[in-house]
Amino acid sequence: MKKGMLLLLIISLVVSCDIVDDSTNDKELVPEMEMSNIQSVKYGNSFGFCVGFCNREIEVRNTNIQFEANTNEVESKTINRKSNIDINYWEVLIKSIDINDFISLKSTIGCPDCADGGAEWLEVKGANVDYKVTFEYGNEPQVLKDALRLLRAYNDVFEIDDDKQLAFNENVLINVNGVIKGIIETRGFSKFLIGIPNNKDTVFYFDEQLPFNLRKDNLKVNFIGVLKKDSTDVFKPAANDVPIFDFRARNIRVF
Repeated sequence: MKKGMLLLLIISLVVSCDIVDDSTNDKELVPEMEMSNIQSVKYGNSFGFCVGFCNREIEVRNTNIQFEANTNEVESKTINRKSNIDINYWEVLIKSIDINDFISLKSTIGCPDCADGGAEWLEVKGANVDYKVTFEYGNEPQVLKDALRLLRAYNDVFEIDDDKQLAFNENVLINVNGVIKGIIETRGFSKFLIGIPNNKDTVFYFDEQLPFNLRKDNLKVNFIGVLKKDSTDVFKPAANDVPIFDFRARNIRVF
């Protein structure tokens, strides 16, 4: 009887070990790949409990980028866009992805879209590999942060309500040097603009969602950004504390 119990215990331990090992099989089966063999990079984000175009994804290749957005409705609506890109947008992207680090990640990290928190994913395709990693929205692994800054910008440039031909190269800025400028408009209220040198002049842009750690006057920054179609009025203070219109700054989204 004791021998039978011992045998059963050994079998259960072996089975449990096999289950643990199986969770890492996806890493071991993915072959290593050189950067030059990457054929495409796909990125997307989605929200399960959401109204409208809640699922967005892009596929980037060396000469073009394709965008797709769809809804969660039973009869889903889909939007497709496409744009040519300069080769430098592709090169800086693949250089930001360390293949060995990428394929070492689990295919699912954390709890993507739990409690309607949203999900993001990154997929790399090449001659010998097709690997995808999904993670919680805004909580990417450290090894993917540089790539995600680029991909979020590449994705953000596409407008759902604009079906005109997109000038991708003119609206996506990568590794641009600028300076933060604090503009006091009234007592207790100010705007932080991003100034980009243009010959002997400086052109100012406004990001309503500028991260708080960048809201420092005269702070020099190197950033990735997406130029928007609309603009924001900038005011200057007056003696009666009623701000006076100064100029309009084109809107930008910084990543």
